[in-house]
Amino acid sequence: EKYGWLEPPVGKHWIWSQERIDEGLKNGMIRFTSGNMPRMVRYETEGVFAGDIWASNEMIMHSQSSEDLGYPTQKPEALLERIIRASSNPGDLIFDCFMGSGTTQAVAMKLGRRFIGADINLGAVQTTTKRLLKCARELQESATIAIDKYYTGFEVYNVNDYEFFRNELEAKKLIIEALGMQSLPENNLWDAEMDGRMVAILGINRIATASEFEKIVANIDISSWQKKQNENPGKPVEKITFVCMGHDPNLEAMFREKMASLGFVVDLEIIDILRDKKDLTFKRDSDAKISIANGKLSIEQFYPMNLLQKLSFEKQDVEDWKELVDSVMIDWNYDGVAFAPALTDIPEKNALVKGTYNVPEDAGTIHVKITDLISESWEGSFSVEGSKL
Repeated sequence: EKYGWLEPPVGKHWIWSQERIDEGLKNGMIRFTSGNMPRMVRYETEGVFAGDIWASNEMIMHSQSSEDLGYPTQKPEALLERIIRASSNPGDLIFDCFMGSGTTQAVAMKLGRRFIGADINLGAVQTTTKRLLKCARELQESATIAIDKYYTGFEVYNVNDYEFFRNELEAKKLIIEALGMQSLPENNLWDAEMDGRMVAILGINRIATASEFEKIVANIDISSWQKKQNENPGKPVEKITFVCMGHDPNLEAMFREKMASLGFVVDLEIIDILRDKKDLTFKRDSDAKISIANGKLSIEQFYPMNLLQKLSFEKQDVEDWKELVDSVMIDWNYDGVAFAPALTDIPEKNALVKGTYNVPEDAGTIHVKITDLISESWEGSFSVEGSKL
């Protein structure tokens, strides 16, 4: 009555009393939307477990939100805050193995939790890195918090070869060469041949699942295979090798079952690069040349040796080292223990790092970290007086 809401249908009633509505408005648990209709923000009584369905508007990622980073699966911080607060205490370790845009890690940092994140997508790692650096900077600049209660430092590691390649055609070529296979024409059903086995390279930079071999199934010469199978019933119509970078443990069974449904017997083996052939190339250290002059730090050259090797480049072939760099981070006062970059140069899409940076007047020991396009890094420390690296 107080707000002029319509009477509920016969047999129905408002689930909130006038007193509860007034109290909810007072403490912020209830807010009005357009048309004077109430919206429940959150109402949890101490000692009562939250229900299985969270119907709050705060759980939706709105396109106009200031948090929106344009990441397709991004979740609102309010949702992760509720989960983290309910399931952990300050100082606890939070792990999100599919971190996406880094919402879990950002909220964990703001709530004083330690955190680990992982993602197969390099874009997710880059988005999260930018987000956490911004979050750490805001926390460090805030005058209203005790910064020693927060975990604002973090490291980025490349722990496997999922981002080993950027170009799928180049990836297949390198894998074929590394495993000593004979390459077949690009339009062939198979990518290569090895010891009488037909080779299909699946799942570049992703887990190989049943969807990966659907192209093979769809392009099999059914009549030819049927003829071969009829001539040798019960024997493999083809010897096949799948090469992948991680795979569904049921991949082999699923493919055999699919072939059986078509009336074929196959001899299948799976080579998982991450499991069986992790070190495809000889690892070489990166190299860089850095100088300081007239109050500016300049990266004169950068040679990411493993990336150059993958691209079949030599040092003299590099026209602009910036094209090979994903990010530059600089700590102007490195204490020798914790790397806390005050400058982060992570360019937007199609842009390049600057390469030249103003040195602060209070700079001491400078630590530079340059990360290349396959997430491998070069790091070096030097003093302003040293002037050259």
